[in-house]
Amino acid sequence: MALRKNKKFIDPRYFMDEKTDIIEEGFTTTGPDPRDALSTDDLFKLMKAGYSGNDLRGVNNTNLTPEMASILGRPQDEPAPDFGGLAEQGIKEEIADMEEQL
Repeated sequence: MALRKNKKFIDPRYFMDEKTDIIEEGFTTTGPDPRDALSTDDLFKLMKAGYSGNDLRGVNNTNLTPEMASILGRPQDEPAPDFGGLAEQGIKEEIADMEEQL
């Protein structure tokens, strides 16, 4: 038998009544829409035009100034390009292909 000198044993029966609490991280679903975010290419175009990171903080497709919109080559009233539909369509096609293979 192995030598166990000065080792304390904690009886697990003491912890049987413990319950885990539900941790709520505080995430909200009312944040900004990710489709309104500027793409990386748009950010680099604006930085090359002389805007700093602090100038671009909080800027998205919905609150572009007329100067920023002209740098990006789009009218200010033009909506942001929506890439979400293409991704969803691609996923649906992949699911359909997998179902055909079954």
